[in-house]
Amino acid sequence: MDAEFLSTTSYQDWVHSYDIGYGILRQVCDKVILAGFFMGGL
Repeated sequence: MDAEFLSTTSYQDWVHSYDIGYGILRQVCDKVILAGFFMGGL
């Protein structure tokens, strides 16, 4: 990924990506645990 691509990515894109991934995992897993790491890049 390059910076130009990321500059046009919205939070809605991230949420949509999460929804798709979570849906796939729920089809094959009984439990899905989410963990994250934030570097404070504002």
